Amino acid sequence: MSNRKRAIDLSRFSELAIQISGPRAFSATALILASMIVSLNKISVITFSTLDPLIYVASAVILSQMIAIVFLALIGKAISRVINLVLRVTLLVSAYGISNLVANKILELLFNAWSLELVTPSTWQALISVIFSTLIFLGSSWVVHLITGNMNQVSTADGIVDELFRERQRLIQIVNDGRNFAGRELSLEVQASRSALESLESNSGLTEESSADLEALRQTLSKVGMKTQASTSSISNRASGPSQISRKYYLFNPIIDYLKRENSFLPISMALISLFGFGTWLGYFVDARGIVLWGSTLSLVGYGVFWTYVKLLAPRLVRLPIVFRILFFEVLLIFYLFFWFLLLGFIAGDNSSSYSVALANAIAPFLLFNGAAAIGGVLNSTQIYRAELLVQTSELRISLMELEATRNLEEDIWKSLFAGDIVNSPTTASVMLNDLSVAGDTQKISEALPGILAIWNSVETKLQIVGNQTR
Repeated sequence: MSNRKRAIDLSRFSELAIQISGPRAFSATALILASMIVSLNKISVITFSTLDPLIYVASAVILSQMIAIVFLALIGKAISRVINLVLRVTLLVSAYGISNLVANKILELLFNAWSLELVTPSTWQALISVIFSTLIFLGSSWVVHLITGNMNQVSTADGIVDELFRERQRLIQIVNDGRNFAGRELSLEVQASRSALESLESNSGLTEESSADLEALRQTLSKVGMKTQASTSSISNRASGPSQISRKYYLFNPIIDYLKRENSFLPISMALISLFGFGTWLGYFVDARGIVLWGSTLSLVGYGVFWTYVKLLAPRLVRLPIVFRILFFEVLLIFYLFFWFLLLGFIAGDNSSSYSVALANAIAPFLLFNGAAAIGGVLNSTQIYRAELLVQTSELRISLMELEATRNLEEDIWKSLFAGDIVNSPTTASVMLNDLSVAGDTQKISEALPGILAIWNSVETKLQIVGNQTR
């Protein structure tokens, strides 16, 4: 059992490694998303340590991150070609770490060139900053992989549904064309036979057997007329499926609803963000031991708070309206970040700038976690939509099989009635009956009526088969 569990864990690790080191690891979307988060954290940290204007600090940080993005985009082409998974992941993590060092060096050069003051971080602070940035880039790569993969799967499933739906429309059109032709022709033949039948009934020299055959023929023609209307009615060709479920994909409610559901990654994510995000800022005030102590404290508090929310509170809130669930989560997050804010201000000392920067440093996780929740909502929404498309694909395939069987059956029947055995066709029966009504020969009427009646009985039987198929 332990070997099986170990194999499952290795399989999950391999799957995660493939996801974060896939072809989208160095995509522009993943790099820009991660750089935005890293830049926001750096700007909030550096702003506190310097008296220089915010616009210069932000410009330098953004420019350094842009150069780091270019560096990663260039080196990423070579790393993406590495086949060995372990080596590719190692190179990927190393590239993310080196890019952060490159960005820091460029930032230092820009500060010197612009005559700005830059406080050199401690070794521990620099190390935590590199680890934090690397984790953000890895997380961004993973998120972009999941979203892009889901979008591609949705697009593929949507394309399959559209193709199947067009094929369904084509088959329905073929079946309807055949039914329209058969219905029109049969109606004309039935009408002609009824007219000839009325002429024959006025013949006073008919035998009792011929009169019985004419009555039977009248009833048969009546049944054929009714079954013609029932069996040749057109199949509905209205649009269904994509037009009904695509609306759900774009609704905002499923995304918002997912934001406040139970999320097993939330406590771990909060703990890591608290540890590394808090640690990068603490390096300006405390030594390495203080970074570990305070960072671990905040990390454990964050994990405990949100583990309690996920395991104990979230399941009890499912029945409440979505507005209350959203408010509850946001209030909880704000209270936790307010504790973060107070702790930052306490460690930094009693000065106005420390509290303003501490507030900015606390807002960053607030935006990050709501953004992550929104991304989770998008993933959940696309997965729901994809599942609905898969169900619809199965239904359309079944419908196509049924339509194909209907088309083959009806084509055989229509051919047998109008293009097969001409001697036993309704057209022949109608012509024979009309000739008998014109000639008025009672002997010929007695001889021909049983054959005519047999032809229309066979038409009724075939229409009954079509009617059973269309139900």
